[in-house]
Amino acid sequence: MEAAVVEVRTGRMSGGDFRAFQATRPDHERWELIGGIPVMMTPPTLVHHLIASNLQRLLLDALEAHDPARLAVQRAGVQLDSGSYAPEPDVLVIDAAFDAGHRFVDRAYLLAEVVSQTSTTRPRWCPGRRRNASRETKIDLRVSAP
Repeated sequence: MEAAVVEVRTGRMSGGDFRAFQATRPDHERWELIGGIPVMMTPPTLVHHLIASNLQRLLLDALEAHDPARLAVQRAGVQLDSGSYAPEPDVLVIDAAFDAGHRFVDRAYLLAEVVSQTSTTRPRWCPGRRRNASRETKIDLRVSAP
């Protein structure tokens, strides 16, 4: 029986350190870098997946009609400027021309996180103040599950 061994480090990881760490982990593990600390994520609920899939489909339809140079994807990693955050938002809008082998993008036009009643009110990868705040728009979609 194999056991997973994770090297324990002190201090915070950079984005490059995190990508190297993540490359050593099995594909079924989901990790995000939050404030320089790697965090293993629990799998979302089926309703969460359904909401993210519906949002992705709506975005894909709109992008196909209005901006085919971009597309909507789920769970891609984003390397933010700070270097200490490498989130995996539920849905992202990215450039349609991308390297198929990459797990992270350094440019995204929309980041969407499905927030459940048990989640905190703001996504864990939003570190408060942002540069270019005038270019950001918050869209609050309220969806009630049956």
